[in-house]
Amino acid sequence: MSINKWMKQVNPYVLVPLWLLSATAVAQDRFALVLGVQENWDSNFARNPDVDSEHYTLAAASLSAKQDFSKQQLALSLRGNQYKYDQRDDLDTDFYEGAASWRSNWNTRVKTELIWNRDAYPVDRLEFSGNDVVASDLAKAHITIGTGNHMSFGAGVSQLLQSHSNSLRQHLEFDEEEVFVEATYKTSNQSSLSARLRDGERIYPFPDPNEPLSLDFDYQQRELEGAWSPSAKTHLSATVGQFERKGEVNEGVGTTSRLDAGWTVSEKLELLLVYSHSEPAVGETSDSPSDVRGGELKLVWEPSTKWIVSSGVRYTEQEYLQRAEQPARDETITAITPLSLTYQFSELLTMRINSQWVDRQSPLSYRSYDYAIASTGLSLRF
Repeated sequence: MSINKWMKQVNPYVLVPLWLLSATAVAQDRFALVLGVQENWDSNFARNPDVDSEHYTLAAASLSAKQDFSKQQLALSLRGNQYKYDQRDDLDTDFYEGAASWRSNWNTRVKTELIWNRDAYPVDRLEFSGNDVVASDLAKAHITIGTGNHMSFGAGVSQLLQSHSNSLRQHLEFDEEEVFVEATYKTSNQSSLSARLRDGERIYPFPDPNEPLSLDFDYQQRELEGAWSPSAKTHLSATVGQFERKGEVNEGVGTTSRLDAGWTVSEKLELLLVYSHSEPAVGETSDSPSDVRGGELKLVWEPSTKWIVSSGVRYTEQEYLQRAEQPARDETITAITPLSLTYQFSELLTMRINSQWVDRQSPLSYRSYDYAIASTGLSLRF
């Protein structure tokens, strides 16, 4: 996993409309249109020790299509999002996301894929008080050559572009280009082990004129990735990596890791566990911690084909180095999701209710606060 992939773990406590996110995935139908609206209530939208609530509406429309012919698989999806705020109309915004892929099985040994993916989100108030949408465009080309039933080798290139809609945050925009090679061994029961080497560079084309040192850096990352299913009811996957960055600010050696574990307790109940560790580069966000460690526990219950009920808790520790205006410190974030409920009235209509409570603790008083979020939404699929 590339070092940029860990960015979203820095601030994972955004109540994401999962019923809308599914619209950008490859549709089960050949063509699909999804329309949705979600109402959100945030008890402390400003992210400060004082109470400052907000209500906002998220409306979305997505269109997805896929086509299989011969040994080719084509898929495309686009989604438009619109945010409307009750008390802060200066934050009203709209943006789009999308994904496209072309996967080919040329023969039993050679496979290729071309992928484009665009993610975007409005920034959290702690990071920036103005109107800003962060967008990430990822393009990747990948070829895999198999040497038998178990062993394969791959190589590819990728480019990641991060952009900001607010000109005051232009100095955080970057262009990251990477090449990678990998070797994978798969067993007959679909367990696998991969070794991967990445080599790339990140360029910030609009540096902050007030910062004398450049955020640009070259990097190399070596990683191992494994997946194992010890039984029909359990699955494990893990990634560990070591990287080296060479730049004026982003310089040094660090590690990344992630562990995902799942246990199917019964036909209707599943337990999920995630642990991750990363060392984000300075400049990925304006609030760049130097070290992030977090764990998450989630319980998913599906009492019938129409209902999905889940709850979970996540705990994160973030370490910050000394910066010009802020001291070195440790901060913790606890996020509890007491209830997340999805009900499918029919193949066309789905309802979702979500709730979350977040507590942030910091030695800096203005960064210590808590808040609660509740949301409810409907989506129509055609």
